[in-house]
Amino acid sequence: MNKLIMGLAILFGLTTSAFAADFDKTGIALSAESDKFGVSLSTGATRDFSDDARALGVYTTSLPVNLGIQYIENGDVDDYRINAFKRANLEVGSVNLYGVAEAHYDFGDSYDKNELKLSPYVGAQVTSLNGFTPFVEAGYDFKSVEGDYFDFSRNDSYGKLGVDVPVTANTTLRANIIQKMDVDFNKTDREYQVAFNVNF
Repeated sequence: MNKLIMGLAILFGLTTSAFAADFDKTGIALSAESDKFGVSLSTGATRDFSDDARALGVYTTSLPVNLGIQYIENGDVDDYRINAFKRANLEVGSVNLYGVAEAHYDFGDSYDKNELKLSPYVGAQVTSLNGFTPFVEAGYDFKSVEGDYFDFSRNDSYGKLGVDVPVTANTTLRANIIQKMDVDFNKTDREYQVAFNVNF
């Protein structure tokens, strides 16, 4: 419990009253993962969906390229996403550098025609701070013109600053700040996100 409280204090200590008014929504996510698959439930301010959306997903964790599917509900709007992603890691001392190649196939009520989105991101984690794992991450989105999967344009970008805190041997809390940005890295929003992950 002390680590949980300390982790939250570290995160919130990174913020100042100068931009506290930005945090009008909080993204919350729950996930459970085995060595073969995972399930997730998320709501609130997330990178790809509107603040009020709720997303339920299942995904693999052991394939050379992992696959997943999500159902996204936002009021009367129902959307779906099929995704594929591959992560690569490079250990440099106590720092883990990582990069993720991710592609999404989006369809549903929000789309006149189906859409393809490419969402690569990179980050760095420090792995030797008494169990705490602070990290920074940045990503960029490219999306196709609806119905034309070979015509891509820049869509948006984001940056994250946060910390992973072990709560039990199998449970981790992730608390982070996400800054959403446009294609030129100008801020569009800034929100808190809190996520719990259970390994089984």
